[in-house]
Amino acid sequence: MEFKSGQLIVRDDTRHPTGTLVVDHYDENGNLLAYPLGGGFGLSIPASDLVRFSVVTKDEATPIYKKARFIIEGLDDNEFEGWTAGERWNGWAKPLFELEAAKRLAELLVGQLRYDSTADAFIGSSEDEEEVWAAETIDLPDGGQAKVYGIGAGFWIWDTV
Repeated sequence: MEFKSGQLIVRDDTRHPTGTLVVDHYDENGNLLAYPLGGGFGLSIPASDLVRFSVVTKDEATPIYKKARFIIEGLDDNEFEGWTAGERWNGWAKPLFELEAAKRLAELLVGQLRYDSTADAFIGSSEDEEEVWAAETIDLPDGGQAKVYGIGAGFWIWDTV
């Protein structure tokens, strides 16, 4: 099977998302170049080993969210309740927060994070740059939904408590 750039794949002895790789491209020798989902060093998979890999199915890739508590460097004495699907960015958590927890975070980061009610988004400011984390809706395991904001997910150094 030939994998396409951007596809998520797993080896037969791992599961999504822990062992998931993102396909980059094939080299001139037919080896597959891929990198771990969430970041990390690129890997070269010999063409002979590719039979052990398969594409992550839609059902496997559908995130299952659970409640968790998070801390961030610089606000070590504060925990923030949010949601996670276990995704990581360079080893760090990628939390999603409901409005009240996100507003509490903004109160502690005065001048660095603010809520824009017109855009329904949190805006982070540092030096000349701005990051915008707009509201998104996630499906919960109980069949409900939650409106959340991925403040700092994929940018900041969040840890799961």
